[in-house]
Amino acid sequence: MVACNLFLYFVRFSSLLFFHSSFIFLLRLCCWATTRFWRHRRVFYSVFFVIVEL
Repeated sequence: MVACNLFLYFVRFSSLLFFHSSFIFLLRLCCWATTRFWRHRRVFYSVFFVIVEL
């Protein structure tokens, strides 16, 4: 029973860690896209508003 609880805790922690790393990756991707498409601000803002409305 204790081993099962430890295994569930490990699975929960690893999934949380994976979510955190993917969230950081998405933040870096958003920052890269912002600096990349800064000259095309209208396209970026339209895509941003479409994502917000979804």
